Amino acid sequence: MFPSVLQELRKYFGRDFLLGVFFPVLIFIGTSLALYYEITQGAEVALATWEKLSLQTQVFSILAGLIAVTVLAALIYNFQYSLTRLFEGYWPRFRILSTLRNTRTRLYKERWDYLEALTQQSSTLTDAEKNEITEEQLIFYPPPIHLNRLMPTRIGNTLLASEVYALDRYGIDSSIIWTRLRPLLTDKAVAPLEDSRTAIDFMLLMSVFAATFTLIWCPVLALFTNQWGLFLLCALGWPLAWICYQNAVQRALDYSEQLKAIFDLYRHDLLKVLGRPIPTSAKAEHKEWRELSDFLYYNVPMPSPPTAPEKPQDWSQVATALAELLKRMSPPIP
Repeated sequence: MFPSVLQELRKYFGRDFLLGVFFPVLIFIGTSLALYYEITQGAEVALATWEKLSLQTQVFSILAGLIAVTVLAALIYNFQYSLTRLFEGYWPRFRILSTLRNTRTRLYKERWDYLEALTQQSSTLTDAEKNEITEEQLIFYPPPIHLNRLMPTRIGNTLLASEVYALDRYGIDSSIIWTRLRPLLTDKAVAPLEDSRTAIDFMLLMSVFAATFTLIWCPVLALFTNQWGLFLLCALGWPLAWICYQNAVQRALDYSEQLKAIFDLYRHDLLKVLGRPIPTSAKAEHKEWRELSDFLYYNVPMPSPPTAPEKPQDWSQVATALAELLKRMSPPIP
């Protein structure tokens, strides 16, 4: 029954909902219920009580639980974009959050300055150390000209690097152009990107649930029970949350590189569909994409594409056209 339910959910909501949201919610609720029954009744008593229920009651309970999980997962799914933005560092403009954001941004800037200072001591560094420094700067930071836009989180800076890549290389504002380019991509081209995005959503949500699980159940176990083994087990939610976040950062690296590759390979497909000319130089391409972005976002009229010159006619075509003209001009014979 359960596999068939999952298949229907996948058809209705999609694979990203099933893997990115449904399973984390199911894991969180399932472990919370198991811990609740262990605290209140004991696992063996709860299992014996479940076995005494009729098959109809068991099936109804499972279906009711799956419906509740699906509804909660659907609600969370609608806020998945906002959750990712929070992890990137786009926080509400409260004083305490602004202070935290500025502090963490300054720490990342100091780290960058430290790495730059190390590169100045290249004579004392080995080739392996130089490569490690360069790799950290390229992977976990945006290009130097965008350091004024540093984010307060590592995953935020990683994704920022992918957002500004197309702008620096081609003049493409990815936040505007992506929604127009995405429908033109084949499933084969976009599948790796969507897999990475689903993995990021899954890991970030698991990080939230792991931390929330610890915050809820550790105080309950400490105040109302003496089961310190369970307390220590629940406390593992914090390191699990950190591990999930670090995994999300690694998948964000994959996502970033795949997004860059899509703009490298398929950006001209959008120009062809829109009837725009394919630029022949880097300067012309920057100009074309800037004008297209202004048109799509600000409704600024675009200049018409240059018309192709008319194909010169050969002498036979000229003679034929002249003969037809003379025929029309000559008076009819009575």
